[in-house]
Amino acid sequence: MTSTTSAFVPAVIPDELARTFTGILWAAANIAATRPEVVDAIAEAVREIGGVDDDQQLTVESVCVKAAGRRDPCALNPMLPGRRWASWAPGLTERERWECLAEIADRWSDPSDRDTGLRPGRWDEPTC
Repeated sequence: MTSTTSAFVPAVIPDELARTFTGILWAAANIAATRPEVVDAIAEAVREIGGVDDDQQLTVESVCVKAAGRRDPCALNPMLPGRRWASWAPGLTERERWECLAEIADRWSDPSDRDTGLRPGRWDEPTC
C-alpha cells in the first residue's frame, strides 16, 4: 500500500539539550508542524520547556526573524514589530514555518548533539 500524504516525524530532544538554542528551535519546529494554530511556536516552546531566560528567547527569535525575512520578505505583518517571530509566522505557510525553524536548528546543532540523543524532525514524503 502506498501513502499519498506526508508524515511528520517530530524531533527527539534529550533533556540535557532542551534549554539550548538547538533544543528550543527543535521544540518550536515540532510545535509548528503539529499545532499549526499556535502562531508563535518559539514563545510556546519556551513556555513549555521552562527555565529559558529572555535573552535566549530573543536571540532565537532574532535569528528566526532574519531567516523568515530572507525566505519571504513580504510575510511581515506591518502592524506588528518586525523583530518578533509572531509578526512573521502568519505570513508563512505551516510547512515554511517548520522548514525555517528546522533549518536553523540543524545549523545550530553540534555533531555531538546526536551522540547525546538528538534526533532531528523530518517530513517523510509519500511514496507513490
